[in-house]
Amino acid sequence: MIDTGVSDEAKLESLLSCDDLTDEERKAFVSMQKQLKRNELTPKQKKWVSDVFERRELDAASTANLFSRGLVERGKPVKMSPLLDKDRLPKRPPGRRA
Repeated sequence: MIDTGVSDEAKLESLLSCDDLTDEERKAFVSMQKQLKRNELTPKQKKWVSDVFERRELDAASTANLFSRGLVERGKPVKMSPLLDKDRLPKRPPGRRA
């Protein structure tokens, strides 16, 4: 379980906004939300909420790969070292020593 920095209350609200929850899950999350207003969730409840939250990828906006989508500028190109020219590299690995 990775802490995404999202509060338990926000996770529960996101989960309850999902349409594809089963009736049992919805009842459990509503109950947890009411419990959270009175006091904290138990460690097992926190783990379950976090696991379902991560499995449904509701925090995908915070972990999106912006580079592969082309939203990050590319840096300036780096000149290749002359030591790595194809002509200078060995054609085959050295033999074994006996």
